[in-house]
Amino acid sequence: ALGYLYESALIDKKPKGRAGKKQGKEKDIRKELGIHSTPPVLVDHMLAQLWPLIEQIKQNDRRVFEPACGHGAFLIAALRWLREYSGLDDGNERHHYLSERLYGVERDPFACELAKLSLTLADVPYGNSWRIDSTDMFAPGVLSKAAKWPTILLANPPFERFSPADEKRYKRLGE
Repeated sequence: ALGYLYESALIDKKPKGRAGKKQGKEKDIRKELGIHSTPPVLVDHMLAQLWPLIEQIKQNDRRVFEPACGHGAFLIAALRWLREYSGLDDGNERHHYLSERLYGVERDPFACELAKLSLTLADVPYGNSWRIDSTDMFAPGVLSKAAKWPTILLANPPFERFSPADEKRYKRLGE
């Protein structure tokens, strides 16, 4: 529900007024941040298709990473699947297991907070101990370092082209 609210109501397609203007043109926040919706039914379908492969991974080796996680659609679905198949009855122990196995990266700080809140609500009453880093996955070393940790990588990648300003910035950062 929070993801839908974020994608459909909290992010304007084109903000009005001075704040939405950039050199005489309106900015499209969705395009700028690469925000795209992956319906929960599609996320669940993808996990259902992958689950026979995931089951082959030892339970303690299942680690899920979602780059460009937005509000955490894949992380929330992974939480439900991992919880269901964890075999752990003690809530605190299960929460510790889950919080050690889910990790996301997102450059929009507001989306990071929504992802943490969504995970927290999906695992009430065990608190907010989720690892969602507010960082740009395209910055040098971020994605390559983060992608070494998981055994399961789930993503809806950003589909937008880099802006000319981003291209310059990433080239400069990579030097």
